[in-house]
Amino acid sequence: MAIREPSKNFCIVPRIRGYIEVICVRKDYRRRGIATALYNEAVRRAWQFGADSIELMVWDFNRPALEFYKSCGMTVQSYIMEKKHG
Repeated sequence: MAIREPSKNFCIVPRIRGYIEVICVRKDYRRRGIATALYNEAVRRAWQFGADSIELMVWDFNRPALEFYKSCGMTVQSYIMEKKHG
């Protein structure tokens, strides 16, 4: 978990955000509550550092991760769209 400082852009309301870079549990250790414990600890630390929200990025094809984060109470904030050449 990292803390992202408020933006210096005058058009953006300053906020302190926690950012979860990655939560990864080896396949043979999954479904034992490890990811939930890691997530909860990241959330606890973010609140402790004064964050007003927590963000992360997850790929659309990673349905297990999407469902996990939704079960933790996270919601979709935005979509990144692309159109490939060709």
